[in-house]
Amino acid sequence: MGMAPGATASASVRNASIRSNFVFMDGRVGIQFGGPDGQSDAVATGAIGGSSEGTGMLVSGNHVQVKANSTCYSVDGVKCAAGQDTNENRGFDQTGYGNVVNKNTGEIHRQKTISGYYTTDGEGLLQQPQDGNTGARNVWTDNDFSFGSSGYMAYYGLQQVEFNTITGNKVLESESIGILKPLPGLKKQDNVCKDNSKPCTPM
Repeated sequence: MGMAPGATASASVRNASIRSNFVFMDGRVGIQFGGPDGQSDAVATGAIGGSSEGTGMLVSGNHVQVKANSTCYSVDGVKCAAGQDTNENRGFDQTGYGNVVNKNTGEIHRQKTISGYYTTDGEGLLQQPQDGNTGARNVWTDNDFSFGSSGYMAYYGLQQVEFNTITGNKVLESESIGILKPLPGLKKQDNVCKDNSKPCTPM
């Protein structure tokens, strides 16, 4: 299933894949995807243990390239962009559970604003609160986001991060892999994060 730049695979889709696409973009998300893995009710009740990883979306062999050295003048077309703004310069944005994200590459860059600061985005692969507060049973393997000036891989600001596998990925030395900005009382267990180009933040 080919995806247009910034397109979304509906969370109602199962056993679908996004493969071998080249997305060139300047602001907004390159590839956005999500899919339940048949365990959504279990996740909602917190009883997510004992289920298989990787039974949601397959996202494999794609490349996202963000235009380098560009300026974001405004996000909403009304006020000038500043350093606290995001124009969603992101390679891959994940929702749902049980996704397999492997062998993708990205040249990711943040945009400069007229204030002189850069936009607060630039993720290679991200799951964030508005994409579901639980990151569970995902497999992130052999992705390389080291071609640009940004491109970290993160579960950002979530309430639960459980039963995930993150192995063989590559990011820039200035970037990170793992859990960022954990919420107080974050529930995490049985995550495997090893053999990446950088040690993971605590999983």
